[in-house]
Amino acid sequence: MQTVQKQKGMTLIGWLLILLIIAVVATVALKLIPVYLDGYKVYQTLSSIAEDSSSGSKSVKELRKMIDRRFDINMVNDASSQDVTISKQGGVTIIEVEYEARRQMFGNLHAVVVFEKRVELK
Repeated sequence: MQTVQKQKGMTLIGWLLILLIIAVVATVALKLIPVYLDGYKVYQTLSSIAEDSSSGSKSVKELRKMIDRRFDINMVNDASSQDVTISKQGGVTIIEVEYEARRQMFGNLHAVVVFEKRVELK
């Protein structure tokens, strides 16, 4: 007969619970990492347009075309040019993007990630 002091290690049920937790975290990470990478591409697109010195003098139509092209080049899937709002206020052009990315996690459980970014062109 073994005493409690001589028994060491985890039981099979303990290992299964740890593996289950690791599997759930890995599944969530694999589904959400592409969403955040896509959001980063959108932020980079708007930042590069804001840094471009000639973009401040362009019309709204030209800016929308530039954004569309850059979204296509960067393969942005979740946002489109319809999610982008371009307005001019007192000589400053403001570009705002607001969109949601929805991913199915397990069964009818979904994750919704909301992205918002605003840049000003001089």
